[in-house]
Amino acid sequence: MVHNVNELPAGARSAVETLVGHALRDDQQLNIVALDGAVEPKTAQRLAEWNELTTMLDVMHENARQSDRSPQEIDRLIDEACESVRYGG
Repeated sequence: MVHNVNELPAGARSAVETLVGHALRDDQQLNIVALDGAVEPKTAQRLAEWNELTTMLDVMHENARQSDRSPQEIDRLIDEACESVRYGG
């Protein structure tokens, strides 16, 4: 739900300002969203995912080391790949 701050009744605006801890400007919008609480992944699951990520990073680092390319060249290639994915170029 989206509300223009300048259209809020005085009581509602005051309550929101108290909740967020500062005054709101008339040109702002208030977005209200109710979310279900996220379930924290189990510690074992998080650890396994962390280990998988660090293994993947280690492999990428080793591949970069073995490529005989400079860090600048590797950065340039990564930037080009990201640009291609983002903008289709």
